Order: sequence, then C-alpha cells, then structure tokens
Amino acid sequence: MATIFDATPEQPILQLSRETQEKFATVLGNIDFSAVCSFASNVRMCGHHCTNKTGSQATHSSETLVPCKILPTPMNGTYNIVFELEFSDGVRWMFKVPIDGTVDDFKALNRKALTSEARTMQMLKTKTEIPVPAVYAFDASPRNDLGVPFIMMRRWQVSHYGWDGTASIWLGQTWNDFAHESFKELPRRWSS
Repeated sequence: MATIFDATPEQPILQLSRETQEKFATVLGNIDFSAVCSFASNVRMCGHHCTNKTGSQATHSSETLVPCKILPTPMNGTYNIVFELEFSDGVRWMFKVPIDGTVDDFKALNRKALTSEARTMQMLKTKTEIPVPAVYAFDASPRNDLGVPFIMMRRWQVSHYGWDGTASIWLGQTWNDFAHESFKELPRRWSS
C-alpha cells in the first residue's frame, strides 16, 4: 500500500494501492478533504436540502457539531471510491464519490444516474423493508463545497447471503420464499 497526501487536519493519509491511486487520481485531486468532515457534521445536526422536507440546510455553531474524521483506507470498485467517516461518538457514515466526478467529466447523464441512485435508495428505505443504507446527503454536481459529486450515507454492514435458501434476506424471508413471491405485489407495497 502506498499513501497519498501528507497528514494534516485537511488532508488525511490515505492508504491506497498504486493502481487505485492512478485510477482515481483526478477525482482525488478535486475532493476538498478539509470540507468533508465539517460538511458531514453539519448534515448530521441539521440535515441537507436533498433530505429535509423544508429544502434548506441550516448551520450550527461548532460547539453543537459532532466532529468526524476520514478513515485511512477507502474502498473502491470500478466506478466509485468510498471513504468511511467516523464521528467522535462512534457513528460511521460512507462518502461515495464516482471516478468521473470532475467538472470536465461529469455530464448530464452522470448527474441523472447519481440522482436516480440516491433517490431510489431513499424510496426503498421509506417505502419497503428492503435493507438499504439511509442517504443523508447527495449532490449530483462537482460544483459544490466538496469539489465532487457524492452520496453520503449510513455505513452499511455487508453480509454474505448464500443461494441455498438458508440465509434470511429481504423482508425477513429466505431466498426460496422470496423467489416465489409474486412481483405483482411489490408495486402495491411501495405505494402504501
């Protein structure tokens, strides 16, 4: 593992493979790491315009905010890098950034896809019992205080589910039970 950035309060040391550094170099250079934790702390206290019913975001004084830090080992896939945020009280969130999240590369279709992903997760969380992480904030534009489009969500504990029908999955059913459920019922459940 190699590290990027010198450790400062604004720039965490990130432990990334050389391949990940090269793959995500452009978007990593655009993230305003000094703003991520203060933004997350503010969202935690006040909400965000994408999740508040009022459509606004208030700010609190620093005495009421729960500080957080970026943990040093982000996760990544083909198209996203995900940073784990840890608040001083032990609560953890995820900060997901797309690989093409720069002003030059993040086009209208990318913005629509990120917005659709975040809104779908919010709908599934509120209208179903399908286990998805809560979305606390998202912004589908790289022109924001953090410098990149993102989804900020609850840390999700991943479990492995087998295909043998023994693991309890969606809606508290086994895979075999779920596979036999009529998919015609799902839209009715979502509309209630």
